[in-house]
Amino acid sequence: MDDFLLMLKDMQELYPKTADGKSVYAIAIPSDKWDISFYSPFYTWANQKKHGSTAFYTTDDMTYVNRFDDEGPFWNAIEFYRKAYKLGILDPDSFALTEADMKAKATEGRLLYITASYQTGSLGEGKGFMTLPRNWGKSVVSTESLDLGGYGSFPAGFAINKKTEMLDECMKYLDLIHSEEGANLIYNGIEGEHYTVDENGVRTVTQKALDLYFATEGEEWEKTGLYTAETSHFCALAAGGIASDGKPMFLMFDNELRKANLTDVQKDYCDHYGVTVPIEAQIQLQEKYDMGEDNYDRLAASFLPAGTDDTKRIEAALMEYAESISDDLIYASDAEYEALVANVKAEFKALGLDTLNEYYKEHWNEAYDKADAFLK
Repeated sequence: MDDFLLMLKDMQELYPKTADGKSVYAIAIPSDKWDISFYSPFYTWANQKKHGSTAFYTTDDMTYVNRFDDEGPFWNAIEFYRKAYKLGILDPDSFALTEADMKAKATEGRLLYITASYQTGSLGEGKGFMTLPRNWGKSVVSTESLDLGGYGSFPAGFAINKKTEMLDECMKYLDLIHSEEGANLIYNGIEGEHYTVDENGVRTVTQKALDLYFATEGEEWEKTGLYTAETSHFCALAAGGIASDGKPMFLMFDNELRKANLTDVQKDYCDHYGVTVPIEAQIQLQEKYDMGEDNYDRLAASFLPAGTDDTKRIEAALMEYAESISDDLIYASDAEYEALVANVKAEFKALGLDTLNEYYKEHWNEAYDKADAFLK
């Protein structure tokens, strides 16, 4: 992590200002995405998964950890941002700008690091952000990136409220999103407009869809409401799963299409790593280091309860307090920091962190038992 931050510092020194004289920083923290910002430095994504507001679990051994535990994502993020601040690469507008402001800055070339490809628009010909492949951590979430053309997806878990009066309608919806018909609609759009189907049932993307997705670097495609990292959550079939016609469920994930539509930045990336499409760089590392793709126990996590009124109250209080104190922790001097950390941890305890941990640890073990019973 230190090497990564030092690399960003070197980049900033090579590119301190944009062509129109605006200052360049590496990292920004948007005020309206605090929750994501304080568990999304990339090392956290790799090793800890989120369940609810404060419950996380490590992907290596599936043990529970709370966001605010000493080894939890919150303190990891604080250290990450403190180091960035000391290096002079943390945007001074952090905590004052919105994610939209951050996206505008990234699009202007004023940020050197973003956590997801959707956080920037087109930077112009020959410029852009790419997801770096990595050779550490068991869970390979970076294969989901649109710019890498990942084969997986993050389909969400769905449940029906037991009090619903529309059970039949809910079941029809679940049936739809578990079908190729529903996946085609969510991912690929309208037959005849965005894709066609021949007499053998094989789908082909239309030129209109290709232009929307590739020619505008995805900006016009997003306006259609079709496949993006966010809309993929509404489908139970993985975007990269192979459909009955032998093609990826999301047609834009077809390698031949990607090879024919690589941007200059993607071509440079492929040349650097010696691959034909960007995703191959990550796949090679997965094979070399025997890493699984998303190899953590989703089923067990799905059996965790939503929480009681008391645990929800505690979580809300912890989140509110942590958000209010984050900037003080990041900007504190070394002389002030140790005492401030002690005070914050004491306040976490006073707000009920120990009670929350007892609850989640108890039910975490129960969730594993339920998952085992479900599979038998």
